[in-house]
Amino acid sequence: AVMIPVSPFLIGLLYPDIAPDAAPYYLAANGGQIVYFIANLLLVIALRFMAEKYQTILNASYGVCFFLLCTPALRYGGLPLFCKAVLLLNLLRLAVTLLLGVYHAKKDVTTHAI
Repeated sequence: AVMIPVSPFLIGLLYPDIAPDAAPYYLAANGGQIVYFIANLLLVIALRFMAEKYQTILNASYGVCFFLLCTPALRYGGLPLFCKAVLLLNLLRLAVTLLLGVYHAKKDVTTHAI
């Protein structure tokens, strides 16, 4: 989250020739990466309640969906659509991680109830 307000300054400093063209992508690009990072952190916590195979399934599904969604987005919509597709896909990954974690945590609590 810190990088969202800092990005314009860093890009302007490091790449002054492309900074004006990159400005519209800061929020979607940084947001996509932040959501991806949060989903990965939550997946580690969720794995406490579910089998490790879910990590493999989730990561493989993410890879396939990334290829199927983001590659055409880049080809047909350019960088603006690609950034939005990555953000959308990472939001979906976060939602699935949360749903799996909550489901398995509830299941774990009910099977260990006294």
